[in-house]
Amino acid sequence: MPADPTIGEADVSDKPAIIQSAPTYSPADYAYIAERNAQRIESLQAVDRQIGATINHLAAMGELEKTYVVVASDNGQMQGQHRITQGKGTAYEPSARVPLLIRGPGISPDTSYDGVTGLQDFLPTVLAMTGQGVGQAPSTSDGVNLLGLIDGTESSSRPILIEIAQRSRFTDIQVERGAEVSQRVSDRISSVAYQFRGVVTGDGFKYVEHQLTGEVELYDLNVDPFEEASVHANPAYEQKMVELAALLRRYENCSGAECG
Repeated sequence: MPADPTIGEADVSDKPAIIQSAPTYSPADYAYIAERNAQRIESLQAVDRQIGATINHLAAMGELEKTYVVVASDNGQMQGQHRITQGKGTAYEPSARVPLLIRGPGISPDTSYDGVTGLQDFLPTVLAMTGQGVGQAPSTSDGVNLLGLIDGTESSSRPILIEIAQRSRFTDIQVERGAEVSQRVSDRISSVAYQFRGVVTGDGFKYVEHQLTGEVELYDLNVDPFEEASVHANPAYEQKMVELAALLRRYENCSGAECG
């Protein structure tokens, strides 16, 4: 089983109603989760071997020391945490937080960066890795150059936005021509029904708003890394709730340098 105390969580009174209504797990449920987790680890061994083979091949070609290798993912996966048997469409850490590993020129072994990053950071980072964009106008990307954060020459206090929308709102755009299709796409995007939107801050707080129900969650990941107890109803965090709600408003529609 994954080493997570929230698998089959007993007390979900701090969670949204949809999780509170989920049943507790039976022995068969635990066995299913354990077997599926074992199969995931087994399948990942093939990925591990392929990465090793790629690294060895680059070394044999004499290219390894001038090559950046990036290992990342677009999402994680729930495996029984908070009574969610599987899936990626949640704001909880098992599905929202994924590893990012980079090796290459100028990056010292065992270097780590403890701030927040996202896939939007890939564009400016790759441009910096390849020496592109030098002397050109600043990038309009929402991301930041991770190389500067890794070596400490730059800093960032920006949060990362996490969000998921109802898929059904995207499925019926008609293929049309000219200005009409632009208007149809614009109308569809502006009417997206978000299931949740939230922010994760560099100092370890996660604030989430569930748009369809009005429910909110707040976690201090520094003391509660498994998100066992949302503190949104705790008066001691009332001001933090106000601050993070304002931060979410700022970043949910930011663009370019505004997002850095």
